Amino acid sequence: MKLRTGENIKKFRKDKDITQEQFAEMLCVSCQSVSRWESGVCYPDIELLPTIAKILGISVDYLLGVNEITENEDVEKYLESFQNAISQGKINECIEIAREGVKEYPNNYVLLDKLMYALFVSGDDDGNIPEWKENMEKYDAEITALGERIMKYCPDLNIRLSATARLAFNHCEHGRTDIGRKIYESLPPMELCRELQIWWALKKEEKLPFLQKAIMESHELLQSFIWLLADADVVAYAGAAWNILMSAELCNNVSRYDGVKYGYRTKNYTNIDELYTNSRTEAFGEFLKSAILFGSETLSTENYKKVYDKALRVRRVIRDNMAALLADCDALLMPAASALAYSRTLVEGDKYLPYKENFFTAPASITGLPAVIAGGVQLVGNAFSEDLLLDLAELV
Repeated sequence: MKLRTGENIKKFRKDKDITQEQFAEMLCVSCQSVSRWESGVCYPDIELLPTIAKILGISVDYLLGVNEITENEDVEKYLESFQNAISQGKINECIEIAREGVKEYPNNYVLLDKLMYALFVSGDDDGNIPEWKENMEKYDAEITALGERIMKYCPDLNIRLSATARLAFNHCEHGRTDIGRKIYESLPPMELCRELQIWWALKKEEKLPFLQKAIMESHELLQSFIWLLADADVVAYAGAAWNILMSAELCNNVSRYDGVKYGYRTKNYTNIDELYTNSRTEAFGEFLKSAILFGSETLSTENYKKVYDKALRVRRVIRDNMAALLADCDALLMPAASALAYSRTLVEGDKYLPYKENFFTAPASITGLPAVIAGGVQLVGNAFSEDLLLDLAELV
């Protein structure tokens, strides 16, 4: 069992604004001894513990960290019981376990978060809980209070972010979307997440496993976004489905460019494997390579139904929506890009720019409707209305 004596001496000494020199003088020891205690090199003599505790205003047990160790052991038992109950769908039992733990350790944020989670799940209509509506109203105020407390005071970043997202969703579920949105907007943006930033700190042997895991997690994220398209304006968000289908088709179509029958052939090879690898490495750009990787995973046995098949369904919904929009007009006038021209700095600095720009042309591309771009805008019409679109383009 590792004691936390040194950490506690340092913490409470600083809380009382006592320097190492002053602390050493009070105990009649050298400053180096205090430094060694605080760095964990050794422990103070047992005869000094009562005096140290008295100076710092804490008990000897607390100085040694025994209370904290005992708390961690007890909390672990509560968490184990909580997990067993929730695995059996006993949500009311989970609430009772969490309440009992919070009663014993009212400032333990792990238990507070579990209580908030259990109360929240008890009001979920997907949880096979008959009284979910009553629970949703009954626990609303308590969920809000717990979430705000964790957001404000919890030192653990993961617990704090998880509770923040849960609190925002709870507000939205009760019609308080303005409050929920404000809380959601306080969360860090995706580009600042660990998965996008840690690449530069990885060792060479860690990079491939990291990419494999990141690609799989990205597919799960895309799957959730595709499901969300059913509740959104799918025409406006057609870019997400289009990127999936485009990457899958690209992956399939460029497979023939092997440097033997089709496409560029490298001069640097000694065997057939190097011919394939080097030809494609030298010929394909970064955008195409990323599309091939993405498309390969999309078309895999594991992800075909999860991602690709759902994107096809979304395409049918978008086609129906576009047909409804064109029922009362000859053509739709829509932006074709975010800018008439892109600076070199912007293009080189944002490798995801091609995917982002698909947002504007995806509705026509994914539905197969004719479209023509003129003067920075596009005209989209019904099937077989190319002549009409060309006539309208002359007027733009």
